[in-house]
Amino acid sequence: MKRIIIVPFLIVILSVFVGTSCKIEESRPTYDPISNDLPSEGTLIKWDQKDGFTNMKEVENSLNSKHRVKFNNSMSWLATESDLNLSLLSGKTARETVDIANCLKTSNPNTANKCVHSN
Repeated sequence: MKRIIIVPFLIVILSVFVGTSCKIEESRPTYDPISNDLPSEGTLIKWDQKDGFTNMKEVENSLNSKHRVKFNNSMSWLATESDLNLSLLSGKTARETVDIANCLKTSNPNTANKCVHSN
């Protein structure tokens, strides 16, 4: 009798767990574009083939705290969610970087070149 009660109980628990984890996975706020009000002028990002980004502190320090959060969120998204070659950000401003991330979030994955070269 105990087996008959335990099996349905385990099935219910597992389906709740699986259902909850699927819902968490579906909600991906990082793919929402960020409102880009960063200044159009600013420090250009520098990339070195050997060392990667060489002046990120300088770029971050040129932004106010609200803009810095938007820039860092965009950089994090680009580094973790996109397939963009990050060296393509060399010579871009923080604003252009947010624009590129927003473009990639809302575009076909095959249009990365369009997103980078239009900014």
